[in-house]
This record gives sequence, C-alpha cells and structure tokens, in this order.
Amino acid sequence: MTQINTWLQFALQQMAAESYLDRVLSGELQLEQALRLGNNRLSAALASEPILLGKTRMTDQQIIGFSVHYDIIDHHANDATGFSATLIKDLRDPTGKTYTLSFRSLEYQNQAQGGDWERDGQGGAAGEVAGAGFALGQLVSMERYYEELKNSGKLPAGSTVNVTGYSLGGHLATVFTMLHSNDINHTYIFNGAGIGQVGGVTPVVTEADRIGQLITAMDAKFIVVYKGSGVLSVRMFQVCASSERLLARSVVSPPLSLRLMLGSYEGER
Repeated sequence: MTQINTWLQFALQQMAAESYLDRVLSGELQLEQALRLGNNRLSAALASEPILLGKTRMTDQQIIGFSVHYDIIDHHANDATGFSATLIKDLRDPTGKTYTLSFRSLEYQNQAQGGDWERDGQGGAAGEVAGAGFALGQLVSMERYYEELKNSGKLPAGSTVNVTGYSLGGHLATVFTMLHSNDINHTYIFNGAGIGQVGGVTPVVTEADRIGQLITAMDAKFIVVYKGSGVLSVRMFQVCASSERLLARSVVSPPLSLRLMLGSYEGER
C-alpha cells in the first residue's frame, strides 16, 4: 500500500472506534448503522440522514471497505473514567494475527445528548492533560484493558499490534506506545493532544519507566466511594510537576450504571 492509503486504512479504523459499537454488541444496531451514525448516539432511523451534529461517520463506500477488511473483536464502552477503546482484526492478514487497538477521542456532546463531555472535557480527562500532562484515570483504564485483552486471549500472544488515537485518544496512544514499544508494530496518531513530562533526577530511569510507575501508583490509589442517590465518586491522586509530589484531588463521575472495583475492572459491554 502507498503511505497515503496506509494512513487512510488506519483512519477508517479510528472512525470505527469513534462509533458507539456497544450498541452493535448489544444487538441494538447493525454494524452498518453504527458506522453510519458514527459519533452520534441517535436512533437507527436517523442513520441515513445526510447531516448530523457529529461529523465523524462513514459513507456507504467506506462502510463496505471497512466491513470487508476488518472485524470488531472487542469494544470497551465508556467506563467510570470515560475511557473507551476498540480492538480490530485485519482480515487481510492470512496469518490472522494482525490487530489494531484504537483509542476513542474526546466526546464533545454532553451525556444528555449521548456524548461524554462531563468526563472527557475540561472537568475531566482534558483538564487533567492541560493541568498535569496526563489523563491519569483513563490511562489506568487503558492499562487494565490491555491486560484484559491479553489475558482473555482476544489479543493472542505474538500478534502484530498497531495503535491509533485521535485527539484525547492520541494522548492515550502516545503514552501506550511509550509503555509498550516492544509490543507495537506502528502507531498512527491524528491531531493528538500530546503528553506532559514526569521528569526526575535518576539518569538510569527512562521517562517511559517514570510514566509507567506513575500509572501503576494511580491504579493502586483508586478508591470507590458511593454517595447519596447512587452517585459514584472516584477519588484519585493526580501528579504535580514532580513525580515525587502528588496532589490529592477528587473526580466525581455521573450517576451511571458503571463498574469500578479495586481488585477487578470491567467496562460496560
């Protein structure tokens, strides 16, 4: 493939990950309907409308091309941190061992309109990136999801893994690539949010190691607290400029039916 076509193929996979594929896995929508709606959580009857508020959606020709070349293996719907990702298999590989892990971008629409701005926006992950350089809650979910994919066999050992990310998903993809560079074939980032810097004075410790240690520390610090009327409050520790100094901060999730436990984790399916 030419370089342009290669980028196009990974852009299509990213567009699929931007769609609400949980509605496909639940049987609510057909894959074609979900891809046509794209990042619009709307009725299937609106899938053929030429203009919708969310513009990340596929044309009929793109849907055909995607369906022929790729298969959705797993989709991690928005969890308590707002994290979402999709594992896609490349059907063109005769060995059956090529996959793409695509991280969803920031959802600009409010939850009342089907998006997730409350957890992705300035009061959530985007604010964490802007203020501390890392969307720590979603990074913890990202690492847990990757382990889940490997342990479940959905991502077999020895597979060729490519990674994509757009916007906030580009931030996640960048960190993921730093942490798992030996596992990844190529990473394709579209308008990525970038990352911060942990820094440190120990020369033998790499920045990737410091970021990994930070995420591991954050994972251990998650505390689940239920408040009145079932609102889930996730308290976490957010990094300051130095990895030696941690600033305690509360992040309150909306009252949704989500599962975030200390010992185990499952995203909504």
